Amino acid sequence: MKKSFNAYGQSAKNFGGSIPVWCGVVSPIPYGAVLDAEYVIEGALYKAGTPVEYNAATRTYKPMKNAEDATVNPNGYLYNDVYIGNLGENDAATGAIVMNHAEGLLIGNTEFADAADTLAEKIPGVHLVRPMTA
Repeated sequence: MKKSFNAYGQSAKNFGGSIPVWCGVVSPIPYGAVLDAEYVIEGALYKAGTPVEYNAATRTYKPMKNAEDATVNPNGYLYNDVYIGNLGENDAATGAIVMNHAEGLLIGNTEFADAADTLAEKIPGVHLVRPMTA
């Protein structure tokens, strides 16, 4: 008699320690979204706090690549890190988007600190906590 069973695979990788970017308790819901297909690139890492352009009609988002990226019109921030691992055919990546958070985003702990003034204007619902200067 032939036997069969379900097999589940799992893999994990560590990418270093996490750097906190959010103050307090964050509620990203209901802004769950799928990463725009153009940005689903094997090995890509989109870090928490990355500014994103969220499209409510398609429920997709596009992350900014750097502080000078003018191709994305941000209206929220990525809640968690999103890493694109091994890709299969038609794979997608999801993420949660934060559009309102009064307690704050530690903008100095992100790669977008140089764009803080512009981001504060474009995403007024998220308070930016800036590093103290001497």
